[in-house]
Amino acid sequence: MRIAPGDVPAIYPDGITEANNSAGQEFGENRLLETIRAHLALPVPSILDAILTTALDFSAGEMRDDLTLVVARGR
Repeated sequence: MRIAPGDVPAIYPDGITEANNSAGQEFGENRLLETIRAHLALPVPSILDAILTTALDFSAGEMRDDLTLVVARGR
């Protein structure tokens, strides 16, 4: 994969996207992408924090799978 300057690739397993809220809804890829897009101007560590915070808030802190994330920014 080629990463152009400014690109923000994210690599993640299903633990984030399959996190459930109290209604049984999944966090999903759309929420993950929305979170990344909303924080693109921030440094990478802050994007990671935003993803984790948003997913944990969504699932009321009840994550049942891994929380592995890799986020980078092309230079």
